[in-house]
Amino acid sequence: MQDSLSYDPSPYDADPPEAELSGPGQGSVLVVDDTVGNLHILARELSARGYRVRAALNGQTALYMMASEVPDLVLLDTHMPGLDGPAVTARMQALRELRDIPVLLMHAADDPDLLGRSFRDGARDYVTKPFVIPEVLGRVATQMELIRLRHRLQDQHKRLSGMLVDQVRELTESQVATIIALSKLSESRERGSAQHIDRVRALSELLAWKVATQAVVRESPAEFAELIRMASALHDIGKVSIPDAILAKPGPLEPDELEIARAHTTFGYDTLQAVQRSYPNNAMLKVGAQIARSHHEHWDGSGYPDGLLGALTPLPARIVALVHAYDVARSERPYKRPLPHEAAAATIHEGRGTLFDPVLVDAFAGLEGEFERAWTVAGAGE
Repeated sequence: MQDSLSYDPSPYDADPPEAELSGPGQGSVLVVDDTVGNLHILARELSARGYRVRAALNGQTALYMMASEVPDLVLLDTHMPGLDGPAVTARMQALRELRDIPVLLMHAADDPDLLGRSFRDGARDYVTKPFVIPEVLGRVATQMELIRLRHRLQDQHKRLSGMLVDQVRELTESQVATIIALSKLSESRERGSAQHIDRVRALSELLAWKVATQAVVRESPAEFAELIRMASALHDIGKVSIPDAILAKPGPLEPDELEIARAHTTFGYDTLQAVQRSYPNNAMLKVGAQIARSHHEHWDGSGYPDGLLGALTPLPARIVALVHAYDVARSERPYKRPLPHEAAAATIHEGRGTLFDPVLVDAFAGLEGEFERAWTVAGAGE
């Protein structure tokens, strides 16, 4: 079969071999490209780093190979005859056993529409072609680290069954730590967002406690505040799907880039929903999914991804929306300078009834001094 191969040091114009190269357990990668030379180069470099590499010359063969053995990661060319990259990712999304495999695209910069279609169909990240080997290896390593963290979380869930109460509590804390580690891996890729998750957690807890003392919630104020503190860490977990070039862009995003960036809300929601289906009683996952999807909704319905109006946005997401806006205003990002507390607070008050729930803005007004202190402490990593 001439359409599948693994690395062989033979000349690039030779017939591709039908072999598989095994590494020492770093993970398995399926490389898909219609250029034999590219396959040889990528297989050589990846196998030298310990990855187990298989390769295919077209999309149809890649799908056959995935059906026989599911890889950890697919490194996929977007431009190929027959089934191109977006068509392959779309078919993977339609198959339950393949839809969770991360796809890393290899993409020429001359077709942004094709790239956008690939991300809508499930791709996680991309490298530009002609590719630079250190960039490819770095992106592959990032995706493999995300896979290891997800597997660790799944293993911890399986171990919950049959444990004593104190053991369950200890493991639950470990699960929270794993999920937060996954979120912080995403955060670390976005320049200027250091300690963003820590600050959002601290401020969300503060605002949630205040709201719970004034509104009807099922939990006590302390329980509700703790739930929001834990779940708020998941608000940007979907950014693991956004390419570095978009996260770190110093200027305004192009329309297709903005569409990809905004997709972190639905990607994060879908990811947490998939986990929650196995653990339907996990309140943190349920609330975290709400927050991940809806923390960019606006009170007046002008937000995304669903354009929810008023209280149609779940309360936890409305809380994190306000906190997130405050923290972003006070933070330095590639595209903006940080604001002092007074100016950041003014933007919150200006958004009362348009961007933010008026009740939450009023609660924020009574907490401004505590907000400023909590933001400073969390930002210092204390």
